[in-house]
Amino acid sequence: WSPPAGLRVTFLDVGQGDGILLETPQGAMLVDAGPPEARVDIQLHRMGLHTLAALVTTHAHRDHVGGGPAVLRRLRVGQVIDPMQPGVGFDARELRRIARLRGVPLVPARVGKVYRLGQLRVRVLWPDRAGSRDEDPHVHGTVLLVSYGSTDLLLTGDSESTVARSLPLRQVEVFKVAHHGSSDEGLPELLRVLRPRVAVISVGAHNDYDHPRPDTVAALR
Repeated sequence: WSPPAGLRVTFLDVGQGDGILLETPQGAMLVDAGPPEARVDIQLHRMGLHTLAALVTTHAHRDHVGGGPAVLRRLRVGQVIDPMQPGVGFDARELRRIARLRGVPLVPARVGKVYRLGQLRVRVLWPDRAGSRDEDPHVHGTVLLVSYGSTDLLLTGDSESTVARSLPLRQVEVFKVAHHGSSDEGLPELLRVLRPRVAVISVGAHNDYDHPRPDTVAALR
């Protein structure tokens, strides 16, 4: 592993899913681990990474958390930061099972918590609680404001403007568009607040959802 001089952010090739690697001279954090078939653990291993300060999961859907168990098996992970919504699917339950088996602390992602890695500051803007078994995981997904020097990134997972518009947002340099570029009526208003220089959509080629949606691309343009 070759540490960067400052902040290095890699949006991993996971197909229809999310996997975002944050690296500083002091180490690395992973936000989501894509679906299992993306083999994020192998991608990180090929990059020379053997240790993660933390694995953050935004919510329990397979395309975000499915690769997490393999990451925990292959790399040394300091902690797993997770919304901890009860009654979630197999992939999230497996992630938590492997974390407990390997002695990796499970930390609830909650609004106001701040994590640091050298000069990197990762602030949890959402959720305020775990949510119930019957609620949409997107409503209680982890939203992060990542700051390094004068550079800010907003990482939204699949939590769209219905969640984001109630958060204390500011201008950012990089905006990870929520939910793979799905239709979001509140996106234009959100962009007027964020005014990002770069917007990233993590999406699978020729996916069945027609992501990114034309209205989302038009709003970004």
